[in-house]
Amino acid sequence: MAIDRDRLQAFLREMRALQNSLSFDEHYEVFRAKIEDAISRARAFKELSRTQQRQFVESFFKPEHAKFAAKIVQDYLEVLDIVNQIYEDLGIEIQRDFTKVRAIEQVNRTQLGDYEESAVKSIAKSLREGLARGDNFKEIRKALIQVGGKVTTYADVIARTQVKGYARVAKSEKARIAEVFIYEYVGIRRKTTRPFCRAMIGMSCHADTIRKLNNGQLTPILTYCGGWHCFHDWEPNPSAKAETKGATLQDAVHSGHRLVVFSTRSLESVIEEYDREQKGD
Repeated sequence: MAIDRDRLQAFLREMRALQNSLSFDEHYEVFRAKIEDAISRARAFKELSRTQQRQFVESFFKPEHAKFAAKIVQDYLEVLDIVNQIYEDLGIEIQRDFTKVRAIEQVNRTQLGDYEESAVKSIAKSLREGLARGDNFKEIRKALIQVGGKVTTYADVIARTQVKGYARVAKSEKARIAEVFIYEYVGIRRKTTRPFCRAMIGMSCHADTIRKLNNGQLTPILTYCGGWHCFHDWEPNPSAKAETKGATLQDAVHSGHRLVVFSTRSLESVIEEYDREQKGD
């Protein structure tokens, strides 16, 4: 039997709303205003060592990033409420003290920490290079705005990927406890849909098969589907007993990354199709 499409759409709507509420833009603007003020009043930044420059930037960046991280953690609680309510029939409620839930929270904290360190280094480098060139304050402000575009984009992608991954972990944990092992890979195909997802959409897989897949970006696949900022999902199917008939495990290298899919489509032809569309052919 087919999956419950109405339930899936309800879940996806709730997840989109949560993901769309996550934006680092305002936090970066607060950081930028404060560090610009500090630099304008104390023009000794270029005299500091690289370590001191990084610490200087960190002292302004870290509090704003901490607020953003706190919002992500707050959303975890809402994610669990959504999953427990929509998938109520799949058994007991999932709590934050479950082993797999605790594990992904630790992974997420590590990702956020790595991002924070990278962002601070990037901003400090931009300031250092600008001041070394003798840029005036207007030029320094422009540089902070430019680097901020990448900083906020990466922050949003990380946060939205984490929240969706957290939801997938909660959902798959409920399915495991309910002894549901068949999942359908669901979502729409767009021009920008990556080869892994193109090959997987509509495929039903056993949890053991999913462990063998590779999106070339982030694993485990049951948590991250196609990778960073993927909008596809694994939907547990309590009524399914078998995987998609005729589907096989296939692997190929695309853009330097190894992909492993379970599909009725040829992975090589999917990659060719994707490359053609990106070129506009």
